[in-house]
Amino acid sequence: MPYGLAFLCFRPASGITSFKSLRSLCKTTNGTVYPEKLALTPEPESPTNTGREFTGNMEPLSLAANTAQPAHGSSEPKCSSKADANDKGAAEDGEITADAQQEQERGEEHEVKAILDHRAAEGERGAIELLVHWVGETKEEATWEPEEEIQKGAAGTLYDYWKSKGCRGRALFNELQLPEEYRIFKVLRHERRQKSLRNAQATLVIQGKTTIQDLLRELKDQFAPSPLSIITTVREDYRKALRLAEVGRMNPDQWHKTWFTAYTRAKAYSLQEVKGPLAAKDFLSAVGKRLAPEWGQRELTNLIRDDSLGRLTITLKEFGDWFSAMCHEHKLRVKTYLRLV
Repeated sequence: MPYGLAFLCFRPASGITSFKSLRSLCKTTNGTVYPEKLALTPEPESPTNTGREFTGNMEPLSLAANTAQPAHGSSEPKCSSKADANDKGAAEDGEITADAQQEQERGEEHEVKAILDHRAAEGERGAIELLVHWVGETKEEATWEPEEEIQKGAAGTLYDYWKSKGCRGRALFNELQLPEEYRIFKVLRHERRQKSLRNAQATLVIQGKTTIQDLLRELKDQFAPSPLSIITTVREDYRKALRLAEVGRMNPDQWHKTWFTAYTRAKAYSLQEVKGPLAAKDFLSAVGKRLAPEWGQRELTNLIRDDSLGRLTITLKEFGDWFSAMCHEHKLRVKTYLRLV
């Protein structure tokens, strides 16, 4: 590199005070200047964008994100030189980048790296839990998660896991060692259904009804669930949705959709689980565990206070709409931060 370009690209050490002193440190041969070992330091590079892209997912929802504002009437000291101003601007850019990265990390949804094991869930018959190894974590940090939640976000990984076990049914029967009485019950129930089908066909032949529609109507009368069993199923689905907010690793917006579906069915059957202040308390307690701790605990305290004083309280439906609006606002705020970086 020519000497002039080297002088422009590098900042000389503090010991060199002028061009003359710099030239004195060089050797001259036939009119050509060859710099010896000089303590030349390159210009500091300005911080660049990390290039991370926002995925649109959220971990626990932060509801108290306040931006610090300078006090009224206060003023910052002016920079003494242009170099100080550049250093200050670089520092501010670094702070914005760090804040945006923190917002993005809050919003990132955990990605499944591998499934290590499976087991029968306690307290819920027929449910399966999977030992999930998450991306960015060690195997020792793997957690047990409901199978249906992994099915929603990592169906391919779940398929590969069951395929490695032969098949899902074989793994559940052989490895979990279900009781022999349960297997016998499954066989007997299958035989009973086959017998019921033959009896229904014989009854229709005697009555002179041999169409497919007649057969389906007869089978529906025999096997349709009773109203009591339907209500029981709807109640269990709603309670399960609340439990997912307490222990699951669901995105808040995705969880709200699951909860709202269960809430709509429960409301259609006029279940007590979705009526009155007690229903709102259950909702706030659930989301206050992991999804929105600050908001959930604060509104739960306000609800208990208003209910004890005889004041008009916010309904469960209103709390659900409020939570959904906050999820949407949080996603927009994170996208705005990343756009400014």
